Amino acid sequence: MAFRHGVYKSEVPTSITSPVRTEAGLPVIVGTAPIHLATDEEALRNVNKPQLIYNYSEAVSMFGFSEDWEKYTLGEFIYSQFALFAVSPCVLINVLDPSKHKETVAPADFTITDGTANLGQDVILANGLTFDGTTTYTAGVDYSVGYDDDGNALLSVIKGGRLASASTVKVGFTRLKPSLVTANDIIGGIDAETGDIPASNWSTACSRNSG
Repeated sequence: MAFRHGVYKSEVPTSITSPVRTEAGLPVIVGTAPIHLATDEEALRNVNKPQLIYNYSEAVSMFGFSEDWEKYTLGEFIYSQFALFAVSPCVLINVLDPSKHKETVAPADFTITDGTANLGQDVILANGLTFDGTTTYTAGVDYSVGYDDDGNALLSVIKGGRLASASTVKVGFTRLKPSLVTANDIIGGIDAETGDIPASNWSTACSRNSG
């Protein structure tokens, strides 16, 4: 009997459910999104701008995603619309404005464990970090930053840098505060010349995942 020796491979196409396109009843959802976790370069400016979304990856790229639906209400709709029921398109409007719905966290000590300091959730890393002390630390030389799968901001020590032997780091940052969003942040109307939405208040109050 002949035996097949060696290493062989085969490929099986990934099964992906295509979203069902609706012809009527387009959902328009107003809520808060973790835009600090988005990968789109314009995400932090994606405030009060209706965006037509066709799939899950597009939604996450433009709005970010978090399973903390009490703070980030658009996440629940994104999950329901695309992950559960695969229906598209929809219009999403984020009212969480990182220029005002935020707090500045003064530098405090964070423990470095296995080369990493966990700064917690809701940190806007794009706004940079503030270090307190006599030593200046440089991104890409002494440390790198990013988010883990749970949305925590992580500061990772780079070997050979000034933080290489440190057990703690004193660092401050800007944190999103979804709790600061009020009914007055839900706005409507379109500027005919610029296409922007002016700050004229809707009479209806902001409710969870409602437009």
